[in-house]
Amino acid sequence: MGFFSQFFGKGIPDPLTVSNRFDDAINAIFEYYGKTLYEGKSTPALLAAFTLTNSFITSRNLLNFRPKAIGRIERITCETRAYFDCLWQLDLLNRYLTDAEQKKISTLYANVDLIVMALIRRMKQDDALFDFMLGKASSADYFNIILKERIKAYIWGHSPGDPEENIYLKNTKYFGNIILAEFAKESIDVNEYELLCLIANDTANALKQKFLTEFDLNRCEIIKFPDEFYT
Repeated sequence: MGFFSQFFGKGIPDPLTVSNRFDDAINAIFEYYGKTLYEGKSTPALLAAFTLTNSFITSRNLLNFRPKAIGRIERITCETRAYFDCLWQLDLLNRYLTDAEQKKISTLYANVDLIVMALIRRMKQDDALFDFMLGKASSADYFNIILKERIKAYIWGHSPGDPEENIYLKNTKYFGNIILAEFAKESIDVNEYELLCLIANDTANALKQKFLTEFDLNRCEIIKFPDEFYT
C-alpha cells in the first residue's frame, strides 16, 4: 500500500468527493512533512509542502464556494499551484536581499519542483481521481505556458494594474480575474468581492504557514543543476 493509499478510498468525481480528497491530501502532507518541521530541518521539501497544501486548500475552497466549477477543477488547481509556487519565491525574495541569497532562490525552484512532482505522481498512483484533479498541474503545459507566464505576472510584476500597487494585492486581483474567467466558462455567477476576499484570506494564511515562515534559506542545502535546466 502506498503512503497516500491509507488516506484515500475510491469515489466518484462529484464536488463533495473531490473536496474531501483535497482534505485528505492536505492532512497527509501536513502529517508527513510536519516531522521535518519538528526536527528543525530547512529543506526544499518544506516549500514543496507549502505549495501543495496551499494549492489544495484554495482549490478546495473555490470548489466549495462554487461547486458547479467541478468541470474546471483541473485547470483551477493548475492555477492555484502556479499562484503558490510564485508566492513562496516572492516571499523569499523580499526576505533575503543579498546577491548571493537572491541567486540561491533563483536555483531553488528546481529542487522544490522535483519533490512536488514526485508527490503528485504518488497521489495519482494511489488514486486515479487525482488525474481528474491534478492532471494539468503536472503537465508540460504547466511549465511551458502557465508557470512562465505567471512568473512574469506574480514575481516580476508584469500583470495589468497600477505598478505602484502592493504586489500581494495586485497578485490577488490578477489571480482572481483568472478564476473568474474559469468560472465564466461554466456560466457560473460570482460575486467578485467575495471571491477576492476568499483569495486574500487564503494568501494571508499561507504567508503565516510554518512551512514558509520556518524555512531558513541559509541553512537549506540545494542541488545545483546545469544552467540549461533553468532556461
